[in-house]
Amino acid sequence: MGRQIERVSAVTNTYTLTASASTSPKIPFGGAAGGVFVVDAVTGSPTSVSWYAAFGPEGTPAQLNDGSADVSSTITTGKAYPLPDALYGCQFIVGVANSGTATIRLCVKS
Repeated sequence: MGRQIERVSAVTNTYTLTASASTSPKIPFGGAAGGVFVVDAVTGSPTSVSWYAAFGPEGTPAQLNDGSADVSSTITTGKAYPLPDALYGCQFIVGVANSGTATIRLCVKS
């Protein structure tokens, strides 16, 4: 009989992303192997999220680049999006809205 690989999935609490890497939350991501995020609400009409990496909960976030461009996601309220593959090796991730705020939840696989 073959073995079935079963991954664990978890949904986070909400996070409010701001227009600054210094005020957006550092989201623990070290145990995740990928996932999706859903945009629950926005204020100030943000249309995208730029992704940053932080090496610790107190570390300064650095904008994530996939080798050819800075990593970002276009967003709309009520839709779910894949977390960019470039986030895979990050210990903590930080989403920065291009304006206003965006409230998101993550569903991650480990």
